[in-house]
Amino acid sequence: MQDITPELLRKYFNGQCTPEEEMRVAEWLSANHADIPVQEVFQGIDKEALKNHIWRQVNPETSPTLSKRKWLPTIKMAASALIILISAYLIYEFKFHAFGDGTVAEAQYQVMETAPGEKLRMTLKDGTLVHLNAGSRLQIPTAFSDTARVIHLHGEAYLEVAPEKARPFMVVTRHTTIRVLGTVFNVHAYPDETVTKVVVSEGKVLFTSREGKSALLTKNQQATYSSLDLEISLENTQAAAYMVWKDNRLVFRDQPLEEIASTLRRWYNVQVEIKDENLKDHHFTGSYHRITLSKLMKDMSKTMRFQYKIKDDKLTIY
Repeated sequence: MQDITPELLRKYFNGQCTPEEEMRVAEWLSANHADIPVQEVFQGIDKEALKNHIWRQVNPETSPTLSKRKWLPTIKMAASALIILISAYLIYEFKFHAFGDGTVAEAQYQVMETAPGEKLRMTLKDGTLVHLNAGSRLQIPTAFSDTARVIHLHGEAYLEVAPEKARPFMVVTRHTTIRVLGTVFNVHAYPDETVTKVVVSEGKVLFTSREGKSALLTKNQQATYSSLDLEISLENTQAAAYMVWKDNRLVFRDQPLEEIASTLRRWYNVQVEIKDENLKDHHFTGSYHRITLSKLMKDMSKTMRFQYKIKDDKLTIY
């Protein structure tokens, strides 16, 4: 870590460095520090002040009087350092606190669950609106802390977050965290799937993996994290199309039948078996509103040229 000490970082984040010290820290931050010893770096640091400092730089409009001297010497260095700062802080914050061993103390949380075929709409104590999709689970603290609003999600949820500058809102999933101040976005993070997706309709969110990789999303952008290659991809999209499920619209966008089967299991509470392996990778596009399973399968089978059978709670495709 060369001569970069917790004391020097504390001075930097409190704006007390000399120009020489500030340049030294800036150069260190702009280098490749994949092996940042986060416990050592952040020990003794005022983490609340650090958190606020990072978020002001992500949202500079929230701090119009922020000293120009705090910006790093070049735009390239600033962007690089900011991602490292965010990643390092979130590794510290979530690896040693929010993520922990993957469990949450049940006594301190209330759990909201939806069964397959069920959806739930709720308003949290801070005024945040949540739509919970079928087959999902949300763990909510009985009381948010004074510094953050953290919830844990397994499944899919649409959120309209109530703005609170003093208490950022965080959604923790199995592999990622999503941090916002006040915005509208959708999170798709089912435990039985290898991808976590975040789509932003309004505002800005910071999407971070357990490995510390980050993506900053704004309106009409989608980030996808893969637990197979541990990468985050970012693309522009029409966010509204990914949030229609809360209005009982079922939309498939050039998706393989094997992936569609997972959605059918959750929406209609049925077992799905695809007997013809070749069918699993056939893609389908369609949009439906409040459609029954039998009508949906009739339409899909004509388009995709397969046979099907629905008996009791089982759908067989062949």
